[in-house]
Amino acid sequence: MSKRALCMWLLCAAVSARGEPFRIVLPSAPTPAEKTAASELEHYLSLTVAGQLSVAGQSPVRFLIGDSAEARRAGLVSTNMAEEAWHVRSTGADVVLVGGGRRGTLYAVYHFLEEVVGVSWWNAF
Repeated sequence: MSKRALCMWLLCAAVSARGEPFRIVLPSAPTPAEKTAASELEHYLSLTVAGQLSVAGQSPVRFLIGDSAEARRAGLVSTNMAEEAWHVRSTGADVVLVGGGRRGTLYAVYHFLEEVVGVSWWNAF
């Protein structure tokens, strides 16, 4: 396991141990984009809605990032998706964020943050 993956796993474990209402789960061998997606999701959720999360009235919420076994069980197989296509789906108290190609999962996370959480990125142009 790489140092970064270990750090992400420890961060997720620490967040879960503190009783936070969410946990971020990466695949066993995450891609760099999946690691970035998890990091971005954790950062913005911590700043915004960390104490208010529930899915279908259930908490804690697990965010399943990328091409994981859970995503495949939910019928979301990244290798079957077009380049940069993405899906966001909830199953029970889980939110599955997965995409095709190198950046699809990252786009799924950004879409979720914008459309569900309400995060906005402002641009001078």
